[in-house]
Parts: sequence; C-alpha cells; structure tokens
Amino acid sequence: MKKELRKCFIIGFIFISVFGTLLHFLYEWNSDNRIVGLFSPVNESIWEHMKLFFFPMLLFTVIMSYFHMLQVYYPALVPALLLGLHAGTWFIPSCFYTYSGILGRSITLIDVLLFYLAVFFGLRVAYNKVKNSGLQKYEIPLKILTMIMVTLFMLFSYHPPRWGMFG
Repeated sequence: MKKELRKCFIIGFIFISVFGTLLHFLYEWNSDNRIVGLFSPVNESIWEHMKLFFFPMLLFTVIMSYFHMLQVYYPALVPALLLGLHAGTWFIPSCFYTYSGILGRSITLIDVLLFYLAVFFGLRVAYNKVKNSGLQKYEIPLKILTMIMVTLFMLFSYHPPRWGMFG
C-alpha cells in the first residue's frame, strides 16, 4: 500500500504543479471573469499567488478523500493532506518575504521556483503525517480552517485589505 500512496503523491505533485501553473493565466484567458477570479490570481500580489497552490491542493485533497482503500490503511489521510495544504500555502509568503527582504527585491525565477517548492513542501508534510493516527483528532479544525481560507480568498479577491501582501 505504501507504493500506491507514493504513486498518488507523485501524481499529486504533477497535478498541482500543472493546474497551479494554468491557474496563473486563467483569469486573463477568461477576459477577467469575476467567478474565475475567485479561484485564480486577479493581480500579482502574494495573497493572490497563494491561490496557485491552495485550490489545486484542495481539489487533490477532495479527490484523494474518495480513495477509501487508502483511508483504510491511512486513516489520517485527509487531515494530513489538509495540514499539507496549509503548510504549502503559507510556505509561499514566508519564503517570498524572507528572500526578497534579504535581497531587497523579488526575482521572477525565484518566485516561480517557490511555487514548485511549495507544492513539494506541502505534499511532503502530508506524506510525513499520513501515518500519524493522532492527527485524526484535528480533522474538523483543519476543515474549518480550510473553509475560512476559502472564504478569505474569495472575499479578498475583489475587496483586499490595504496591507502589503494583498496589494
């Protein structure tokens, strides 16, 4: 079963990477459609770029939750994926502000690499925690936190606060 899990996570890396990359352009490709903008970046802010990982990883988590055989062997699968979702999402601004603060500017190539590192990091966190049965008690709080993040992403897409990461 470990091979199947590893295979799913490799497929997840490819899925999230491709879907996240496409999301970067989806809003513009759809003539700035406001509904598309709820799930894809509407500007170049760090907050909006967190969507590139968040929504593909959320979709991957939903898909993985339907693999009941995996959940029999790994009952902490869903909370582990949700933990990885939040870890990877917040990895992006943490690393961006660290490196750009040190360099005094941002570099597009590094920003792109940060996205793929976030995908790897989020999935690695999930993979490392999937065997931790104690994580199951955090499933409800992680689901609530995820719903809060979905709400904030949608709200702040068109009504962002006037703080640095939103502008």
